[in-house]
Amino acid sequence: MNKQLKGFVAGFATAAVLMGGTIFADGLKKMIEVEFDAIHIKVNGNDVSASNILYEGTTYVPLRAISEMLGMDVIWDGATSTAHINDKGYIANPDMEIATINGEKITFEEFKVHFNLIKNQMQAYGGQVDVEGAKKMALESVIQDKIQVQKAASMSITLSSDDQKEIEEQKNYYMNVWGGKEGYEETLKEIGFSEQSFDKFLKDQMLVNKLYNKITGIDSADVVTEKKIEEYYNKNIDIFKQAKAKHILISTVDGQGNPLPEDKQEEARKKAEDIYKRIKDGEDFDKLMNEYSEDPGLASYPDGYDVVKGQMVQEFEDAVFSMKKGDVSSPVKTIYGYHIIKVEEELHALPIEEVKEQIKAEILREQKAAQQLEYQRQIEQWRNEAAIEINETALNSIKLN
Repeated sequence: MNKQLKGFVAGFATAAVLMGGTIFADGLKKMIEVEFDAIHIKVNGNDVSASNILYEGTTYVPLRAISEMLGMDVIWDGATSTAHINDKGYIANPDMEIATINGEKITFEEFKVHFNLIKNQMQAYGGQVDVEGAKKMALESVIQDKIQVQKAASMSITLSSDDQKEIEEQKNYYMNVWGGKEGYEETLKEIGFSEQSFDKFLKDQMLVNKLYNKITGIDSADVVTEKKIEEYYNKNIDIFKQAKAKHILISTVDGQGNPLPEDKQEEARKKAEDIYKRIKDGEDFDKLMNEYSEDPGLASYPDGYDVVKGQMVQEFEDAVFSMKKGDVSSPVKTIYGYHIIKVEEELHALPIEEVKEQIKAEILREQKAAQQLEYQRQIEQWRNEAAIEINETALNSIKLN
């Protein structure tokens, strides 16, 4: 049933002060008669679920609802009272102000680039895109970028000729990866870049990187000293200790890792005890291992496993670390079954020369993590000190998919 409405709509009340009096325009009230939902509207066979209005023979339909059903972006620019309806990826009014940071404008184009990058990350890692969440993350991302670029400028950080050369190399790399000039331009459009804005983006990221290096004190030629490596080795000596062992496994689980019935487990125990007795009576360990072991890794590790603290099940590890070279254990029970273990190399610390590169990489990783944490704290401080104004009307009007 159509819904009808009769009512009064007030037009513009114009007022002026003249000779101390207020004069109101005449004819400001007009009786109108309208009908809501007078017709059914379908887009590609689907009903439009928003109301329409019939007035004096003209049907007024919901612009946003129909546009979105047609796969179009709808953006309202309150500053110019303009509704922008565009294909996905088209940047409507790229200069529309989303926010200002210390008086500097963040444009819709800048915002949409960050939105598209975050959306692509969401799709890559989870498949589902939380549009509103992506909008919030994009706004925060572009704010932090703007603050860092401003801070770089205030610290007189600029791009050198080598930096400019590196940026050109980056552009050439992307051009090759994206299929030449045509693919390059098409991909930029999909992300939300013009070629000019992409150039600026790369330059801003280079400035941010230089700011990061300056704040954190990173030197591209930074070297981890021998003293640091030695200190790390001595402090963490336990993680560089290992043994080497072979084993004969008689399994107590099925192919899916589920425990076998109790009678089968008892059969496995007796079989392991029998094999152990044969070894003690002088039979060759390797021969029996190749004949009876049910370890799926035997083919890959015929000479045994390097046993490092914390990497094996506890019962197996404890047995290995308590044995001497050449010792053979009685059957050791774990969740996998019964193990008869022979130690090839007893527990010992690896020489520092063997683990030097591993230590160096770990020291650099720890340094980088600490530097990133400290830098993020610095960004938060700059953000708290910045004058930030969000254009909530513009932001809320943006409908992106």
